[in-house]
Amino acid sequence: MKTLTFNIICSLLFGLERGKQRDQFMNPFQSIIKGMWSVPINAPFTHYNRSLKESARIQNMLKEIVHQKKVEYEKNGANSRQDLISSLLSMVEDGKQVLTENEIIHNAMLVMVAGHDTSSILITFIIRLLANEPAICAAVLKGMHRLVCVCVCVCVCLRERERERS
Repeated sequence: MKTLTFNIICSLLFGLERGKQRDQFMNPFQSIIKGMWSVPINAPFTHYNRSLKESARIQNMLKEIVHQKKVEYEKNGANSRQDLISSLLSMVEDGKQVLTENEIIHNAMLVMVAGHDTSSILITFIIRLLANEPAICAAVLKGMHRLVCVCVCVCVCLRERERERS
């Protein structure tokens, strides 16, 4: 569940799809989470100390992403599929960027850490609810079935229109 949540967060916050760049975030991020729940003693070989080091490492990685997004934004303007960093970079007031680079990085880290545990817990509780409440599970499945039927009908209609035009 935590890996799924991590992957979703990386896609939404940083625009990072599967690959080497996203994989580089996983271990440092897990160290940060362990350090958050540890005793805050900044001594070598403690979870807290490791989490501080990994936090600095992630901030450097985010700095590179911010630079990439900034160049992309200056070159192409606003993107219709914006992630959080792109959205924060596009916040301009009187021709001047509203947030500094460090503020963007710290906001991204905050949302990343806060969203990770809360989303994982929420998904777990939803799965537990569906497993323990057959009536709710049946209603969800019925709704999903209707949605699939509608999507299939739309696809069939679109194909028929294409055939008629050809």
